Amino acid sequence: MYDFTGKHIRHDFEREDLLDVISKRDTYVVDSNSDWKKVCMENPDKAFIITPALSRENPNTKDLILHEKRSKLGNIFSFGIDANLRCILIDRIDEAFHYAFDNAKLTEASRGKGETVAKQKAEMWNAIEVEKQKIRDIIREMLARMTELGKVPIGTAFINSGRGADLPPYKETQVMADAFKTIIKQLQLAPESKHHVSKSQKLGLLCYATLLLEDKQERKDEGTRFEFDCPQYEHVFGDMYIVQAAIYLQARILTRDKKLQQMAGYADVKCFHLPPPIKASPHN
Repeated sequence: MYDFTGKHIRHDFEREDLLDVISKRDTYVVDSNSDWKKVCMENPDKAFIITPALSRENPNTKDLILHEKRSKLGNIFSFGIDANLRCILIDRIDEAFHYAFDNAKLTEASRGKGETVAKQKAEMWNAIEVEKQKIRDIIREMLARMTELGKVPIGTAFINSGRGADLPPYKETQVMADAFKTIIKQLQLAPESKHHVSKSQKLGLLCYATLLLEDKQERKDEGTRFEFDCPQYEHVFGDMYIVQAAIYLQARILTRDKKLQQMAGYADVKCFHLPPPIKASPHN
């Protein structure tokens, strides 16, 4: 357990300082659009991070975290924010992790059933709406500033509706996207970056807002703006949460997803399909 500035909160049941363990390894936050299940088996010396975003995309939670072979590796870690306890929770997913669960309830949840699943979905929808409002406010503020300077046409439609589809066309919002990129770079230069929740969250929101502005939306039924407006798309911020985790841990991302790579690139987070090989020492 860690507070929102990365300070270790000790408790009676911990065996090691996992944030320290992860910090000493080549670390990758994993995306579902990758071969992470195979890669983690081939790279026991690296750390692979499972976020709530990945858990929501995986239909079988039991297989994700308690797989017979993967749970013996000791190089997979779960990472998430506990809003109720106001702390970061990190677990090493190993054989001992099995005992943290009620097997019957976990089996039920892995099938998408049970009271716990329903409660989690309700909490998730509330969280999504909160995130959407934050992003709307970020863009509205920049849109108003740019309109005053005469750099973009009046964005009254988006200011009123908050819908991605009502944003000005991509060519007109590029100047705003560039301004956000500058802000992101400035934030990264500040000292309190690693293991700092509020900063990683702010950077994640700015990265998503930039992606929204740079969406060319060549088709009306796809793209970041379309997904932002979808009322029943529970994975709308999955990539953003992966980027936030990577910023917090100062880790890389394992993915093939082009949009995730684009968003991560705004914050200089490196993405790979496969981990780069470790360079041999010239003295070996």
